[in-house]
Amino acid sequence: MSDPVTIDRAELAAFIRNTADQAINETLNELGIKRKLYNPWMSQNQAEKLVGRKRLQTAMLKMLVKWKKDNPDQKLGRVYVCKRDVQKLLNQLNK
Repeated sequence: MSDPVTIDRAELAAFIRNTADQAINETLNELGIKRKLYNPWMSQNQAEKLVGRKRLQTAMLKMLVKWKKDNPDQKLGRVYVCKRDVQKLLNQLNK
């Protein structure tokens, strides 16, 4: 009756992660809080407001900040900057 069950570590970790995510989602839904997914990118405009336009452009040219452009064919397309790299620039300013 009590047959042993074997499960891989990866499967166990995925099961635990899924169970925790479901519990968190149910709790947030009961409280009426919408869950916001983490986005590692921010717009260039937001980053310029935090760091400064010239400093951000210099960092982008020196490849100190990761950035991407969704449609590189457009001259005036949206540019996204890595939030973690912008935070590093802010920390350098405060020193």
